[in-house]
Amino acid sequence: TEPPVVQPMLLIQLLIDSVMSIVISLYRLLIDCDDTSASGSSGGHFEVGRCVPLKAPLSPGQERCKGMITECWSSLLSALSLLLHFSNDEAYLTGTLTCLQTLLFCCSRLTLDQAREACMNQLSKYAAPSPGYEAEL
Repeated sequence: TEPPVVQPMLLIQLLIDSVMSIVISLYRLLIDCDDTSASGSSGGHFEVGRCVPLKAPLSPGQERCKGMITECWSSLLSALSLLLHFSNDEAYLTGTLTCLQTLLFCCSRLTLDQAREACMNQLSKYAAPSPGYEAEL
């Protein structure tokens, strides 16, 4: 007998959930290691004034977090880029943009300039209308 057919939307949702789990884990690790985060804010919620670069010297936990993000940001951004460009469902786009926002926060907080600029570039490519957009309407 043939196995059941896997729907493409299920695969997209699994990919979004997997990438989001990785990014939220890095975010929570960063917040847990941050000496100023005694309030214990939850993942996905950004407080005004919190996205300021950490000052050196970083704690050992912050250094570990920075190392992990340094090693994986390009792969995560690549996956998010594919999801942004090939997904038409609003729920998937919302989840992907939230994930990109969280990755951008982590990169900015840890002063990972190249990663921050790449995240901002990806966000602006998606958010800005393409050339000729007015003509298509």
